[in-house]
Amino acid sequence: MGRLIFEKNELIEFLSHAERLVLIGVGNENLGDDGVGVYIVNSIHKATKSNFVLNGGSVPENITHKLRNLLPTHILLIDAANFNEEPGSFILATSDDVVGKSISTHQLPLSILMKYLENEYHANVRLLCIQIESKIPSMKLTQSVLHTANNLINILIPYFSK
Repeated sequence: MGRLIFEKNELIEFLSHAERLVLIGVGNENLGDDGVGVYIVNSIHKATKSNFVLNGGSVPENITHKLRNLLPTHILLIDAANFNEEPGSFILATSDDVVGKSISTHQLPLSILMKYLENEYHANVRLLCIQIESKIPSMKLTQSVLHTANNLINILIPYFSK
């Protein structure tokens, strides 16, 4: 698995090299913290109206066709995960970091989706995982995850406000 990021440097480094960055939020908004990826992309899309910000929901492979016309150089997937750290912690992982790891609840493992995106679009792909606190149905995001999500929104918005 990737390293825990307590500073934003690794994420900023990834973002700073992106010519055409696509952001894909993953998760189920009806399962508490599992919806954090969708919350982030919906918030950024509402603020920027960028076509480069996509809601992948629970089945992100269903939106890969939308990337054809965007020609991304970089793709950042955001999802909730359980990697046994403090709620709200996050990691930035490559497809190699997540191969064989069980950090997600999706039908298609995100490592396979990431490899597909790398091969199909020749893009630099990363998965930003946010440590969950709760997956209680119908519950909103917990305070720790919401705090991280809002900090990430503030970091990401400038990359889609151009």
